[in-house]
Amino acid sequence: MKIVKFSLNRPVSIFMFTVAAVIFGFIAYSKLNLNLLPKISYPTLTIKTEYPGTAPSEIENIISKPIEETCGVVDNVIRISSVSRAELSEVMVEFAWHTNMDFATLKLREKLDLLRLPIGATKPVILRYDPNQEPIMKLGLTGDTDLGHIRYIAEREVKQALESIEGVAACSISGGLEDEIHIDINEQKLSLLNIPITTVANRLAQENVNLSAGILKQKDSQFLVRTVNQFKTVEEIKDIIIERRGDVQITLG
Repeated sequence: MKIVKFSLNRPVSIFMFTVAAVIFGFIAYSKLNLNLLPKISYPTLTIKTEYPGTAPSEIENIISKPIEETCGVVDNVIRISSVSRAELSEVMVEFAWHTNMDFATLKLREKLDLLRLPIGATKPVILRYDPNQEPIMKLGLTGDTDLGHIRYIAEREVKQALESIEGVAACSISGGLEDEIHIDINEQKLSLLNIPITTVANRLAQENVNLSAGILKQKDSQFLVRTVNQFKTVEEIKDIIIERRGDVQITLG
């Protein structure tokens, strides 16, 4: 009742207060920043560790649990969960929203560096989810042709057309079928020749490389040097020399 009485007795003051509130509200509204896709940093880190040749139960006991205990002493941690698969451990660490994630990542790395894992386990990798890397549009392609041809169209035509549009940063393709070459090994012949299958795999890896060899500087020019030795045809794969025994060359084909 006092507020009503005060308003009736001082109408000019109430009017001026209302006008001031409207003016300041309009000024504040005009200065509000509008962002269609605001930058958000989720306070979540994922720790990925690989241990080849181990079962999920072993991964949980000797990898996931020690990492969970180590993460529990870091400040602002509110929840820890893990997924243990064959040869792979993933530990998810959730922090409070006000946490500085750069500092939290640094502290977590310091704790993990002190953790002793079994010999053979890889060094834990800290992954940070960035929603800004998520695509804002997804397109699906269908057709009467096979999946390999659809992927070829997506790579050669659709992707190039989309990336040429102003404002598009990047396009990525998933799905479909990619061209692959399968090599069927005759184990009986390998056994007769006394050649381990690892030798065949190593020779394939050695002959199919594309590596950087550095930069060659000459006066005011610089040249990028690369060792380009990738397979282009099936015949090149067949002609790979697996072993030399005297004057005899044992090829893959």
